[in-house]
Amino acid sequence: MLISYNWLQLYFDKKLPKPKDLVDLLMAHSFEVEGLEKKGKDYVLDVDVLPNRAHDCLSHFGMAKEVATLLNLAVRPPNLKLEISKLDKDLDIEIKEPELCKRYIGRRVEGIKIKKSTKQFSEYLEVIGQKSINNIVDATNYVMFELGQPLHAFDADKVDGKIVIRYAKKGEKITTLDNQEGSLDENILVIADEKSVLAIAGIKGGKKAEIDENTKNIILEVANFEQANIRKTSKKIGLRTESSLRFENDITPEMAGKAMERLTSLILDTAGGKAGESVDIYPKKPSVYTMGIHPRDISKLIGIEIEEKDIMDIFERLNFGVKKINPIKNVLELAKSLKEVPYVSGASVTFNAPKSFDCSSFVSYVF
Repeated sequence: MLISYNWLQLYFDKKLPKPKDLVDLLMAHSFEVEGLEKKGKDYVLDVDVLPNRAHDCLSHFGMAKEVATLLNLAVRPPNLKLEISKLDKDLDIEIKEPELCKRYIGRRVEGIKIKKSTKQFSEYLEVIGQKSINNIVDATNYVMFELGQPLHAFDADKVDGKIVIRYAKKGEKITTLDNQEGSLDENILVIADEKSVLAIAGIKGGKKAEIDENTKNIILEVANFEQANIRKTSKKIGLRTESSLRFENDITPEMAGKAMERLTSLILDTAGGKAGESVDIYPKKPSVYTMGIHPRDISKLIGIEIEEKDIMDIFERLNFGVKKINPIKNVLELAKSLKEVPYVSGASVTFNAPKSFDCSSFVSYVF
């Protein structure tokens, strides 16, 4: 992951350590840094993010949270504020394969103006090797490298009818944004309209609804796709992208909502227009997960003693909610509070608790 030092600084009020010192900090605590290069007025860190941290640190903001934790600094989150308008046209979305598309959010934005990105905006992308195209495409790329969530924008006036997430049909073809034509089969998940394929899901967009200089209305897409299927498809068609890399590492569907708000906010700022309400299809929304851990378990796992107050401080700096409890008292109180909750065979902690339980999920939940 290429990290722009100047981009990273955007999330902090205090001045970060010098680039070389920042490299030493990350090397000592978190990641291997394979290179540091000066580019113009910026420095680029080549950080080796392994799969166990790819879901949260293949992004500038994820890396900023890591640095904030190590230095005990406050981190400034990206702006998510925007104004929603009532639009005349509605957006219709259908997920035909909910096991492969865990969440899909779409939003119409009308009356935008295509132009070059600002110099500062394009420089952040170019310094990490991304070509600046226009203000809309650049915004989708910027948010992906900022939050780690892939996104896409379609020209709404080139989309025929509703958007459908489905398997490709035998013999269907797609011409990708880089003008490569390919044949699809029934094992490849695609984003389509009612007539043809718009994109290979999670991997590459198609030419049909490409943003160009005449685009006035757009449909924004932020989705979450099942990791194994993306990996399999990417290998099958011989195409690995920045988007597929992130989906392959199982990013959380919860990030999609934040990314949509961030992308919409940037587009309204840079391209104008009016944004409609988002259409958010989330077939199996997981419950908020709470886990319990004892300080001795942490010390045993990492091999050094850490004070209880330091453990709580680290969790808080990582933006986890944390509180100290008496485990036996907590289990008894929680179990009693769930007395009338229905029994459902096969209920899971992730998707059913605390609305329903079976025996094993009940025990897992309260403990």
